Amino acid sequence: MQKNLLLALFSTIVMILIAEAVLRFARKRFVEYADQQVRISPAFGEKIHDHFFYDESGLFLIRPGSSGMHVGFNRPAVKITVNQAGFRGQELKPESKKIFITGDSIIFDGGNLEENTIAAHLERSLDQKYQVVNAGTTDVGVDQYLIQAKTGHLARYKPDMVVIGLYLNDARPPQGFIGENNSAVINFLKLPILRSSALSEFVQIGYYALVLGRESYENPNARRFAWTGPWNDRKWRVAPQAYKELIDEARYDWGAAWVPAEQEKVLQAIYEIHEQYRAKGIKLAVIQFPANVQVYAEFNDEIVARPQRGISKALRLKGIPELDLLPIFRENRQGIIFADQCHLTADGNRIAMKAIEPFVKGLLSL
Repeated sequence: MQKNLLLALFSTIVMILIAEAVLRFARKRFVEYADQQVRISPAFGEKIHDHFFYDESGLFLIRPGSSGMHVGFNRPAVKITVNQAGFRGQELKPESKKIFITGDSIIFDGGNLEENTIAAHLERSLDQKYQVVNAGTTDVGVDQYLIQAKTGHLARYKPDMVVIGLYLNDARPPQGFIGENNSAVINFLKLPILRSSALSEFVQIGYYALVLGRESYENPNARRFAWTGPWNDRKWRVAPQAYKELIDEARYDWGAAWVPAEQEKVLQAIYEIHEQYRAKGIKLAVIQFPANVQVYAEFNDEIVARPQRGISKALRLKGIPELDLLPIFRENRQGIIFADQCHLTADGNRIAMKAIEPFVKGLLSL
């Protein structure tokens, strides 16, 4: 009996090792690397997100000097390069004046080529008088921007200004809101010891596809993305009640911006960030990015712009410069502005720059 158990254990280990070797070989063979832009299967290849990590202070960072593919939903994959300071884009120029733009994946902007990002557009618009550094990562919020300020992560480069790209779900902590579902299976497969395993990656994909369903394969946190069903049916575009129901479904994600307690959490963090940078002689500005449901709603009920108006009013009272991009997008909503519910296309970034350029130039007295 014991001999049979040992034999079965040995056979299982051998099979796992063979599967791991085969999948690693397949992953290496089937990925097509390109200098700028390629299409790849999301199941294969080194992704830029494999190089994201938390340091001992709790900062969410990108490994300096790394590169990898960013694979967005239904979009061409983009090769991302990270400089030696750990930011997307070109190396830092010690002699240049600097502006840092920090934020989540909207600022990191992995779905667009480097030259089409907000940071790159802004640097060109300032006639190269400033190096504009993309300090965005992904799926972060005000807790991270506050850690950046407290640890001097950006201040050590002595920038003239730090700009926060604020999105509606920036109150969301890394572990998710209380009540949000997380799968114990996926949490186990994401343990550090298994992170680089090709077999673990494929088990995750199979689990999402077969157990949670296709929508959960794309979006593993089921409660966080509960809004995707009503978002896809588009009733919210013309019906205020459907719009309100969509916001409630999105309460564990971007819908949190309509919850007063969550908005207050964001404001308190920004106030503290402002004080941190002001003590170091660094200007702080905030740019509010909307969700596409706010841009494409075909009615003018006050609920549409409620989060931005609340933030704008509060920051003005504190003397913190702020720009709300919702009006410029609602004025220019023809064409394809968004790649999904919040990430901008290259055209969307160009529209945003119509408001961002004069805003930043005004703050710099240019």
